[in-house]
Amino acid sequence: MAEAPIKWKVDTLRAIIAAPLHARFAPTPNTEEMAWFIDMEKDGYVEGRWGRAVKTEEFLTNKTLFIPYGGQEVCSELHVTEKGKKFVHDYDAHQQAAEDLKKLDVQQLLKWDDKKLSEWQSHYEPKQAHWILAEQEWKRRAGISTRRIAITAIVVSIISVGIAALSFWHSLNSTTATPVKPLEQPVSKSQ
Repeated sequence: MAEAPIKWKVDTLRAIIAAPLHARFAPTPNTEEMAWFIDMEKDGYVEGRWGRAVKTEEFLTNKTLFIPYGGQEVCSELHVTEKGKKFVHDYDAHQQAAEDLKKLDVQQLLKWDDKKLSEWQSHYEPKQAHWILAEQEWKRRAGISTRRIAITAIVVSIISVGIAALSFWHSLNSTTATPVKPLEQPVSKSQ
């Protein structure tokens, strides 16, 4: 059985939600549309009662017929389940998120402070594109911070090596060395 296109499912569910209580669905037998509707029913998006629609003239001419055998197969007492309503809601949310993403200026996102970025990211689910975009921005910021720390460590190391080399070179080139006297000999004071 063929899977119905998502757009068709959403449009059909919206039409059923907007329809009056006595509405029914009468697909053309053995068509793709009927297969799609039955598939939606199996998925639990819509519920109803299948029967046959008999024209009033047919029923009046055959008064002994209690159960009509003719007419078109229809699904009556039709309503959308909570699962179907959630499906439509999720589709609308996904479409809205896609529109928001098209309008989003990524360069502006790069300039947001951490608080604003966190607040914006919290409005989306982890599988949504907005959340993933924010997560990538967090990783970029962490990388920048790590690079700054590494560069600072390298600069401090180079300065330390430079100071050590200068002090070693200074000790080799020093001509005024102060003699050190052994501790056993008393130091005489000149008067």
